[in-house]
Amino acid sequence: MAGKTIVVDHGALSAASQKLGTLADGMDGQAKSLSDASSALLGAWEGDGRGSFSAASGTLVKFTQAAARILRAESGSIAKSNETYKEADDKAASSMESGSQGSGGGKRPTPVE
Repeated sequence: MAGKTIVVDHGALSAASQKLGTLADGMDGQAKSLSDASSALLGAWEGDGRGSFSAASGTLVKFTQAAARILRAESGSIAKSNETYKEADDKAASSMESGSQGSGGGKRPTPVE
């Protein structure tokens, strides 16, 4: 795998993970608000359109909750990947440090092609 390098911006991955989590929380809040408002409205609604509105608002709440779950799962996946990449970076940095402190006179190992 000589010559192949992955550059990871840990700060950007962390920010993306947090942003997706925040969006998921916001969507959950909106779903609850819609559900509460719909319930209040339907409690007083009599006549035409009540059933259609109830079905449509219920579907929208379910889709919003499903989207929030997807965002939360992706947030977790990004956070886990970032952690894995960071551990690999730390291990590589530690290996380089210990290699440069050995009998090589401070030289870094040369990549093998």
